[in-house]
Amino acid sequence: MTSITAQADAWDLEPQSDRKIYLLWLAIFWIGSLAGFASDIPSFLAQRPAASIVIHLHALVFTAWMFILTAQIVLVNRDRVDLHMKLGRLAVGWIGVMVIMGVVAGLTYAAQLAPSSKHPGSLLAVNLVDLGGLVILTGAALAYRSRPALHKRLMLLANISLADPGFSRLLYNVRVALGDLNADAHDTFGRFVEYFYGNVMLIVAMATWDLVRRGRLHPVFVVGAAGLLGAEYAASFLYGDPAWSAAMRPVIALWPIHS
Repeated sequence: MTSITAQADAWDLEPQSDRKIYLLWLAIFWIGSLAGFASDIPSFLAQRPAASIVIHLHALVFTAWMFILTAQIVLVNRDRVDLHMKLGRLAVGWIGVMVIMGVVAGLTYAAQLAPSSKHPGSLLAVNLVDLGGLVILTGAALAYRSRPALHKRLMLLANISLADPGFSRLLYNVRVALGDLNADAHDTFGRFVEYFYGNVMLIVAMATWDLVRRGRLHPVFVVGAAGLLGAEYAASFLYGDPAWSAAMRPVIALWPIHS
């Protein structure tokens, strides 16, 4: 990583040159999340058994994070880097809460599905990759917090790892509205597109901006994006892998929270 960052020194010479574009990435993130989860509210409220209180707490924790992320980006755009750094301490702690709630909510949801589903643990593969991407990329971003170009790209990639739930719900509910429920993907690539198309869209948008603005891609961005997309493709494979489902079933059976 040191050799890569050495090649990217010039990116930090103009730390303010591409701050505002991050407001656009943030807006796309908000639109995907709001559209996906808002369109899911009717079916969520009508589902039986009703969603666990754990799921509601999970939603509150992750929604609060969106506001923290928004504040962080707005503060930088207003040249309040001092407040950005102070809020960053809260943000790091909040990410720890998110990881805990993400694991608890994922296992609780799988436990609820277990009696009626052949593969209740499939979604855990996606959850683990989402949370793993958040932790690993945030850790890398913190390691390079004194390097603005590295820090902000890694932090955005860390948050892109959480974008798929909203975007995938949006696609699913559009398909429900169109009556297209018989085309669920049964192969790894198809699942990757269904679940992670929003993440891919955001990464491609970031890459396009850097190519147009700088004429090249930031090497750390390339490494982070490739790692994240590779992990998400692996999750798409595990989602449909019988061996993964079999391995997760005893784990889910031991989980004590079912409601």
